[in-house]
Amino acid sequence: MPYTFPRFKRYSDVYNTKKQTQSPLPALLNTTQFIEELQPEPGEIIVEKTRYSAFFRTDLKKLLGERGVKTLIVTGVGTNACVETTCREGFMHDYYIIVPDDLVATTDSELHDGSLRDLDRYFAVVASSADLLRVWEENAQNGC
Repeated sequence: MPYTFPRFKRYSDVYNTKKQTQSPLPALLNTTQFIEELQPEPGEIIVEKTRYSAFFRTDLKKLLGERGVKTLIVTGVGTNACVETTCREGFMHDYYIIVPDDLVATTDSELHDGSLRDLDRYFAVVASSADLLRVWEENAQNGC
């Protein structure tokens, strides 16, 4: 399964329009890295994203299509920004979207809860990771 790898900060964090005349791009790049526990395995695909959506100006849709993927399990930080934007765009590309509510986060609980409500209402199934694992185990036992 492809990983998406955010390679940006907030534009406003690195660009002051009153003082800076050069492009902020060098400061925006190379600002994130994988934590040790989530290092991709050799041969796993990494999709580098530059905007909130993992689909925007990336090969993600093509990579998923080549592999016959129909369901996306979206996790990450920025529930109300990156996660929600990726879910909405994935839904618009006819993917079935699942968001484990305990595997997404943001710094504002009201924004987090509101995003999960909107996603669950219109674009995704929102459930706990425990429920998702339980369904996978039941399907595996039933040969699905």
